[in-house]
Amino acid sequence: MIDLFTTRGRLRRRAYWYRSLMIYGIVVLVYALASQVKYTNANDELLAAAGVGLVIFVGLILANIQVIKRLHDTNLSGWWWLLFLVPIVSYGLSIGMTFVQGTRGRNRFGPDPKRPWVQPEEVEGEHEKPFRR
Repeated sequence: MIDLFTTRGRLRRRAYWYRSLMIYGIVVLVYALASQVKYTNANDELLAAAGVGLVIFVGLILANIQVIKRLHDTNLSGWWWLLFLVPIVSYGLSIGMTFVQGTRGRNRFGPDPKRPWVQPEEVEGEHEKPFRR
């Protein structure tokens, strides 16, 4: 569960979809429930709107964390996330992230989440494998 709140590590495509759907589902559910409640006065309605806004804000942060972890799986820095702020480019990146397979083996962000038993491949900065006779 703590893995949901950290940008470290990698995230497979399937896990990315499950987490994203869960986050967006919770946000939509909270929004739908808050819109169906009958409020007795304006202060209660304002407080509920602030609560829904907070849930939406936290949901967006959690969704962006999952995007960063998915970028790490393709061996890209989390800073690539800033391209999602460009309107047309964001559509291409969103579609691409769902179809592009992650890096096979270990990359600079950690071991392969799909195949953790695979021997680590050589990554920049790692020492060469020792000589064996």
